[in-house]
Amino acid sequence: MKLSFTDKIGAWAHEHKKLAYLACFLLCCAIVAGGWFGWRQYQYMQTSQYAFEKLKQALTPPDTEALAHLVDFRSLSGDLSDAISKSFPFYKAGPDQQRNISHILQTALLQRFLEKEKTPSPLADMSEEDLLKQELRIMPPDFLTQLIGSMALRETSGDKALISAKIENPILGRNFTIMLGMNKTRAGWRVDHVANAREMVMQLRDAMLARHAKLRHVFVEKNAATTKKMNQLLPIQSCTVDAGLLSDHKTLLMVVNIIARNQGQYQVNNFNVDTSIYGKSGKLVLRRYLNTAKPVAPGEDFDHRWNFELEASSELGRAILANAPLQCKAAWQTLGVNNGEVWHIVEVPNPDRQCSLAGHDHPEGFCQTPVFLR
Repeated sequence: MKLSFTDKIGAWAHEHKKLAYLACFLLCCAIVAGGWFGWRQYQYMQTSQYAFEKLKQALTPPDTEALAHLVDFRSLSGDLSDAISKSFPFYKAGPDQQRNISHILQTALLQRFLEKEKTPSPLADMSEEDLLKQELRIMPPDFLTQLIGSMALRETSGDKALISAKIENPILGRNFTIMLGMNKTRAGWRVDHVANAREMVMQLRDAMLARHAKLRHVFVEKNAATTKKMNQLLPIQSCTVDAGLLSDHKTLLMVVNIIARNQGQYQVNNFNVDTSIYGKSGKLVLRRYLNTAKPVAPGEDFDHRWNFELEASSELGRAILANAPLQCKAAWQTLGVNNGEVWHIVEVPNPDRQCSLAGHDHPEGFCQTPVFLR
């Protein structure tokens, strides 16, 4: 008669009682250990550390669907847009200012997630002037690489945690620390606010103002070098001005005469001179940029007159007549040299000058920054 499988097991267990007890014991241990490790894994999956690791995985490479579950981008952009509207109140000014800024931020971040990250251009060998000419971008080309590489779980307290990351902006020459707050919800841990949004945006503003000041310094030094070069080549000997009424007693004729001598080795063909006319009291009456084109070879004199006819009854005409005798001061603005070079005095940005646009109560350098013109 054949025995069933269970009967065979029973018979084996009867003959090997000690081994059966041992097998049962090991099975129970395995069940207990599996349950314990399962419980520990479950507990770990509820921690901020696990959520932090999942966040890093979702960023490498960016998985927008996974990130949407782990990050409340609307809240993050809301914190930043609020801070930006306070530090840069002119930007997207209007009733929907924060909403518009928030949309711009979310779009920029999504674009970074979707596009292939670029290798930043080497800036170490650039001169300060060339570096300052680079277009300012708030997020550097390797933003995500820096973010992932520097992210760290700083501290956890109950249902709250803090994540930090450091981003270097080589154009501004600053390191920015981002502090992201993470809270535990019913659905799990989620990054839902920028803890230092206000401080970070204020740091950005200070960095931009410092950049404007550096740019001004570069231009001032460059203009000083250009002025020295022009004065060595073609020093101005004199600037005189005369004004008087013509025979009709209605027309005012003003004549400006500038004399200079070419003491260099290059012929000069084009001239632009910054001329200021002062009255007898020293008050500025008129300022004009006077142009002419004629060849002046080395050793020759530049002697040129500019004639201006004005209505004597006009505001400017009356001011000129009332402040006679007049004096003038002249300085070269541009010289076109026959070696192919054009020497020119550039306009110097003033970081302390207020923006002239209505409602823009801030330094005008911000108005000229491309990031604010989009």
